[in-house]
Amino acid sequence: MKDKKKNNIIISIILFVISYFIRTYAIGRSKVVVWDETHFALATSEYVGKRFFFDLHPPLGKQILALVGYFVKFDVNLYTNFFPFPGGANYVEGLNYIALRTVCAFFGAMIIPLTYLSAIELKLSQRTSILLGILIAIENSLVVISKFILLDAFLLFFNALTCYCFLKFNNTKKKEFSYSWWRWQILLGISLGGLISIKWTGFQTYGLIGLVTIYDLFVYYMKNYKNLKSYLGHWISRIICLIIIPFAIYSSLFYIHFNWFEYSGDGSPKMSTAFKSRLKGNTLYGPLEVTSNSTVTIKNSRIGGGNLFCTPKSKYYNNWVSTYLLNDPGINWIIKKDPANNKNEKKYIYDGDIIEIVHKNTNTYLTTTLYDKAPFTKSMKRVISRDGVQEHSLWKIEFVKNPNITKFIKLKRGHFEEIPDVLHPISTKFRLRNKKFNCLLRSHNVVLPMSKGWKRLEAGCDFEHENSWETVWHIENNTPETNPGLSYMYEWNIPQSFWRDFLDYHSAMINVNKMIEPFPRTTMRLDSHPKKWPFLNVGVRMLNWDDNTVKFYLLGNPFIWWLSTISIICLSATFIIKLKNKKSIFAECFVLMGWMINYIPFYIVGRMTYLHHYLVSLYFSIICLAILLDFYILPIIKIPIIKRLFILFFILIAISISAFFSPFVYGFQGPAINMKNRQWLKTWNIY
Repeated sequence: MKDKKKNNIIISIILFVISYFIRTYAIGRSKVVVWDETHFALATSEYVGKRFFFDLHPPLGKQILALVGYFVKFDVNLYTNFFPFPGGANYVEGLNYIALRTVCAFFGAMIIPLTYLSAIELKLSQRTSILLGILIAIENSLVVISKFILLDAFLLFFNALTCYCFLKFNNTKKKEFSYSWWRWQILLGISLGGLISIKWTGFQTYGLIGLVTIYDLFVYYMKNYKNLKSYLGHWISRIICLIIIPFAIYSSLFYIHFNWFEYSGDGSPKMSTAFKSRLKGNTLYGPLEVTSNSTVTIKNSRIGGGNLFCTPKSKYYNNWVSTYLLNDPGINWIIKKDPANNKNEKKYIYDGDIIEIVHKNTNTYLTTTLYDKAPFTKSMKRVISRDGVQEHSLWKIEFVKNPNITKFIKLKRGHFEEIPDVLHPISTKFRLRNKKFNCLLRSHNVVLPMSKGWKRLEAGCDFEHENSWETVWHIENNTPETNPGLSYMYEWNIPQSFWRDFLDYHSAMINVNKMIEPFPRTTMRLDSHPKKWPFLNVGVRMLNWDDNTVKFYLLGNPFIWWLSTISIICLSATFIIKLKNKKSIFAECFVLMGWMINYIPFYIVGRMTYLHHYLVSLYFSIICLAILLDFYILPIIKIPIIKRLFILFFILIAISISAFFSPFVYGFQGPAINMKNRQWLKTWNIY
């Protein structure tokens, strides 16, 4: 047993070294920002510089990159005249991007020994387990995705680690509540926490583990229904290890994420005003009373709320009004008291005042249309910005909360005496009721398509949500018409729980995921439909296709890819036969479910999908191929020498085809038509 364990360790190390070399070879050949490095290299730089940024993925992948980036001073602000990481631009001299690529390659290489060890746990023979490790090591798409500053290597690593820990735990069933049983279950929980903290697609493998666990508990109950104490112990252990531990890790990483940053950054508009107020360099300054003719930004107070927004660039005659999660000149409005409807001649704004809200850039008035409905929510009237004041351009301001503002500020200089009952920035929460229609200005989590307001959320005038926080607003930035200067200096001190920040961030993550769609008339489409993935009908240009550019093309090894897909079909048939004959089907069931759970959901997600979304499913499908070979094909070959020659021949074909397509992995220069002989399918846009 010890010799077998020692051999497995030695083989794992050899497979890792080979895989690491394959992934790091010529890793610095491209000196430009490749594909999504434009996002994740920038995220690393912002992390190192402690400038708050937003990303639609959980933070662990960026935190791993930032840990390395911190030691190599990967901060773009240390260099001048460098716009942060536009795709295809040269990395600035001195910025150690190779270190970040290398850490991605390291995690990508770690997948291979984990796969080999997982195959051993699935009861595959050692020779087939080695074959499986080699196939994963040389598969072109898995190599190229690990060579750049991307999150996919981390996702694949934690997916492989999760599978390995689960299989180890599954093989300790007969030692329930023993040390090894607890150890592997806890490690499984930790790996699940890492998996879901890289990308939300990790929840698909989390679902796989959950389904198998529920099935195991059901089977255990049917066999041991009289031993309720033991059964309850199993439930408690699963809840602790597979729910509490993963989500404790997940939320803790967000806690670290929120508390690491010191400075305001590009991601700040997606967070609440209270969160922004904690960051140095925020724009939340100005008088503590809002007066008529002040320029303000108006933010929706609900979780994930954006700023009221209008753009003059709309193709429509009357400009769309929506809410926006970015800083933009279009979020600036002038708030005016309507002289005909306000007896109070003071410049301050009070509860119940009638106001006009004027878009500063276009000098148009926030207006509820007479007849048109909101783009999606037909129970709301459409809100636009148009010329001229009319009755449906007048709004009654209704205070919801107006606490003493001195509770939320810390005076640093001078003296401030609060004027009671007036509109304050940030602290006063209010609703805006249209004077003509008696409806409330509302924004909610409905993402507008590009034609009606790309990357923006629907706003309208609502009749049905009187008490909803979706109709509550507050003033964020406040600049008076004339600025004589303040006699006091202050900073905001707004208490807010971690969980509110957590929910705000997740609301923005959900909305940004919905907003991912291609630009119109895009000539080089990177997205693809999931139906094209299993048979590799599509590839992805990872960079511009100029002759002088070192070009990379995300494309798998057709031999491995196509055989893996065929193996899914064949293994599904054998699975049904074995199920009918009541034979052991755990290995087949586990990998087939892994492939399906990580593939099928992409048919129903409401966003663009890309070939690299299939790579986790590809991982399971290659294991399917190994199972098919080991359990069904190799046993047919009775002569040992022929069996060894078959495996050797199989490996040589796979390596030869990987080598043939290696220019796409390691980069090629010159006209793309030089790669004409590698375009095996017309759907590959190689040239």
